[in-house]
Amino acid sequence: MGIDEFVDLDIEEFQRRSTERLLLLVEAHRPMIEADLGGPFEVHRRADRVELDHGGRPVFVASTTAAGRLLLTDVSGRFSGRL
Repeated sequence: MGIDEFVDLDIEEFQRRSTERLLLLVEAHRPMIEADLGGPFEVHRRADRVELDHGGRPVFVASTTAAGRLLLTDVSGRFSGRL
């Protein structure tokens, strides 16, 4: 395979589309997330990641799995180390 056969990959466009898909997943799951939190949350894009804030504090970081499903990582500390 020669160098001219490699695909020109636009990383910024890939990241933008990936983030858009992630935001759509978050909105599709909003009712379940709000039920878990006990109220509404805000979505913020910070430092190349998507954070869900509740009560002015970050509660979850949203990402996708390899299968394209929504993965929420709890960053609130509300479980005091218990899972």
